[in-house]
This record gives sequence, structure tokens and C-alpha cells, in this order.
Amino acid sequence: MDGWASLIGNVGIGGGLAFFFAWYLVRAVIPQLMSENAQQREAFLAELAKQREEFLCALEGLKLSGERAACGISQRITELGSELERLMPARRE
Repeated sequence: MDGWASLIGNVGIGGGLAFFFAWYLVRAVIPQLMSENAQQREAFLAELAKQREEFLCALEGLKLSGERAACGISQRITELGSELERLMPARRE
């Protein structure tokens, strides 16, 4: 007990309270905050991975939709070319 009294005597009441507050932060609050931070980080990364997967699926859907549209346009252009050739046979000279 003399050790505590001499410590408080050397640093004063404010210094002793500051020491105990720092000890409390190091022993109790900081590990708890770090644990909560790790949990929040894991939840954030899981949500980010989920949104990335949804985004990639949407991009794949757009790609397939674009390919179908391009195929339809190409087919329609081919049909129009054939129709023009059929309607204008004299122009082939």
C-alpha cells in the first residue's frame, strides 16, 4: 500500500487518476473496441463481397442481353440485305 501512496504522492492525485484511467483503457476499453471493430470489418467485407457478386451477375446479364440484341440486329440486317437483292436484281451489273 505504501507503493501506491508514494506513487500518488509523486504524481499527485490527478496523475494517479490519469494512470488508473490509462490502465482502464488499456485493459478494458481498447480490447473491446478492437473486437467490435473486427466484427464490423468482417460484416462490411461480407456485404461488400455480396454486392460485388450481385454487380458481376448484373454485368453478365447486360452482356448476354447485348449479345442477344446484336445477334438480332445482325440477323435483321442479313434479312434486309437478302430482301434488297431480291427486289433489285438489275443493279448487280
